[in-house]
Amino acid sequence: MIAGDLGKALSNQLDRAVLYGTGGVQPLGISTHPDTHKIPFDAAWWPPLTELEYQCALSDVSELFFGYIVSPIVRRELRRTMVGNGGTDPIWSELPNPISSNVVTGNQAFGGCWDSCVIASWALEIIVNPYSQAHLGKVEIVGHLFCDVGLRYPKAFGVIA
Repeated sequence: MIAGDLGKALSNQLDRAVLYGTGGVQPLGISTHPDTHKIPFDAAWWPPLTELEYQCALSDVSELFFGYIVSPIVRRELRRTMVGNGGTDPIWSELPNPISSNVVTGNQAFGGCWDSCVIASWALEIIVNPYSQAHLGKVEIVGHLFCDVGLRYPKAFGVIA
């Protein structure tokens, strides 16, 4: 259970860096990278989603691993909204490889050819401290994941915001 919780926490931090990293001591994320696509959200979801997919396709990389990561709020909207006027299929069912994540905030959707996102990891450090909170009957466990993230083809990624 502890290993699973720690893995999830480290994974969430890595996802935040990939999506929102500001550079410097952390990777430059998709939303802040100067060469990724920034598609403005308008009143309807279908046009910006198809525009992002089109822009990423122009990067001339394999689209086999293209997919979307959206916030839970956006997922709910895409499952409720039908494609086109009078359509019967929800937008969610028409997207390639969609997932939702609590790491994505607000009305945002990230898309990209995810095999072009490189994650280099060189160390995982787990520190168990049974002393600092012993008076409360607790053990402190801290994990550090030493890694870097790079977008091989930044034009193969984008965000709708």
